[in-house]
Amino acid sequence: MSILETYGKVIFSLLVPIIAWALNSLFKAKAKLQVALPHQFTFLVQQPLVNAEGKLLSPTQTAKTDSFIIRNAGRETATKLELVFDWKPMCLNPWPVRHYDEHIQSRTAA
Repeated sequence: MSILETYGKVIFSLLVPIIAWALNSLFKAKAKLQVALPHQFTFLVQQPLVNAEGKLLSPTQTAKTDSFIIRNAGRETATKLELVFDWKPMCLNPWPVRHYDEHIQSRTAA
């Protein structure tokens, strides 16, 4: 008798759950985030730019704005999304309006 004839049912009963798990994890619906930067604009602000000592550096200054679009193109809901900036934005307008938490982490010397 061969091993397959002797242990065929046992091997089959072990392979079926493994194959089912592999197929479920392979074809599972996932979140797929897409990020776009569709618009940037630079405004000329008629306000003098001065340094810490009060010395006039420039009679005008510029303000740059960026728009970001973050979209979920996947079939599953994207949860626990975190946006990290190196600076604190002056204005943040999420649209459509959603609840969000702001957290400022203290800087540590690296």
